[in-house]
Amino acid sequence: MKPLRWFPLLLLLPLLWDRAAPAHSQAPAGEPTILLADEQFASGPLRDEPAVRAFLQAQGSFLASATLEPVKGIPMPAVQSLVFLGEAYSVSPALLLTLADMEMGVLSAGQPTRAPQTLADWFRQRAMILSRWFYDAYYGIAGAPNRPSPGGERVPPAGNAATYALRNYFFTHVYGGGEPVAALAAWEELLQRRYAATFGPPLGGKARLAPPTPADWQELPALRLPWPGGEVWHLTGGPHNFDGSKRLPLSGVDFQPAEITGCNPPIAADEWVVASAPGLTIDYQTHWVKLDHDGDGDAATGWQTVYGHLAYRIPDGAWVRVGWRLGSPSCLGGYAGGVHVHFGVKYENVWQPVEAVRLSGWAFERGEEAYEGGMVREGGVTRQSCYHSEQPLMDCTHAAVVSDNRARIRRTGFGLE
Repeated sequence: MKPLRWFPLLLLLPLLWDRAAPAHSQAPAGEPTILLADEQFASGPLRDEPAVRAFLQAQGSFLASATLEPVKGIPMPAVQSLVFLGEAYSVSPALLLTLADMEMGVLSAGQPTRAPQTLADWFRQRAMILSRWFYDAYYGIAGAPNRPSPGGERVPPAGNAATYALRNYFFTHVYGGGEPVAALAAWEELLQRRYAATFGPPLGGKARLAPPTPADWQELPALRLPWPGGEVWHLTGGPHNFDGSKRLPLSGVDFQPAEITGCNPPIAADEWVVASAPGLTIDYQTHWVKLDHDGDGDAATGWQTVYGHLAYRIPDGAWVRVGWRLGSPSCLGGYAGGVHVHFGVKYENVWQPVEAVRLSGWAFERGEEAYEGGMVREGGVTRQSCYHSEQPLMDCTHAAVVSDNRARIRRTGFGLE
C-alpha cells in the first residue's frame, strides 16, 4: 500500500478559500456574485421524505405519486427518489424541483409533462452533473466557469460553489444562443424569483460552505466501525464517489457481513449496522440513516455520519449511543451487488473524503480505481478491498475486519433490554 499522503493536504484545503462571501447576489462587474447560497444548494428546506411528500401534495403535482429512477434501472417513488438524490449528490430537492419546474412545469401539473423515462433520466442526470461542478468548486479544483460574450464582456466570477455549478449548468444545458451575459442574467433572475416564491430566500443560510478546518476536524467525535463488536465483516468497497467514480470526493466505503454474498435474500435480517458515534437520527429516508452528531437536528451544521442500504431502520428523532442498532444491511435503497452498508461522513451536510476519517483506528487508502484500495492502522496492519477492477469475482482473502464497537447497554430491536 502507498503511504497516507492525502490527509495533511485535505486539512489545508480550507485555506484555499476565503470564507467571507457577498451578502447579496448583485455586485459590480468583475466582483464575485452569488446566485444561490451553498446551504440552499446542498440542503434547502426539503430534507426528508415527509417534507417532500407534503410539499408535492400541497402543490397538486403528479410527482407526489410518480416513480423516478435515482439509480438507473432501480425505480423508486418520486418522493423517495428526490430525497435520495439530495443525500447522494448534495443537490437539494428544492433546487431540483425549481429547475424542473422552470424547464418542464412539474409542480403545478396534475399529469406528467414528459415521458416517465425522460423525467427519470432528467432528475438523475441533473443531480449528478450539478454535484460534480459543486464539488469541483468546493474543493478548489474548478476551472474557469465563465464564457466571454461576443463583445468581450465577461460574466462576473462566481462567489460560491453553488453559483459556479449553476452557471456551468446554464451554459451547458439551458443557453440557446444570443448575448450570453444578458441571457445568463435573465435566467439567474428567473431562478431566484421562482425559488423565492416557492421555497423562500435563495440567499438564506450560509452563503458559502468550505471544507472543515483542522479545528473543525477536532469536533468530529471518535468513530468506531459500524457493526457490532467481535463480528467479522469484509471491506467490499474502498474509497469511491457516490456516483461510483473516482472523482472527488471519495466519500464512501462499503462493508459486508462475512459469509454473506449477493442479494438473495436482499436483507440480512439477523445482522445489524450500528452507530459509529452518539447522534440524533434526522432527515428520514426509507433505506438510509443519518446521525447528527451535534444533536441540534440540523444537517447544515456540524458533523453527520450516513449509513446506506438499511432495512428495518430506526425511526427519526431518536438519540442513539455508540453501538446501538440502526438497521439491517441490505441491497435496498440504491445499487448494490450484495448485502452491505455504505458508510460516509458529512460536514454541514456536504460529503467529506473518507481518507481523512478514522474508524476504530483504521485509515482508508484509495486504489487506482474506485472501490479498490484498503485500510491501514498503526503497526502496518492492512486490509485490502474485495473489489479489483481486473478481477471478475470478489476476492475477500485480505478484507476481513473485526469490529470493536460494543454498546454499553444491550439492545433488543430498538428498545432497551
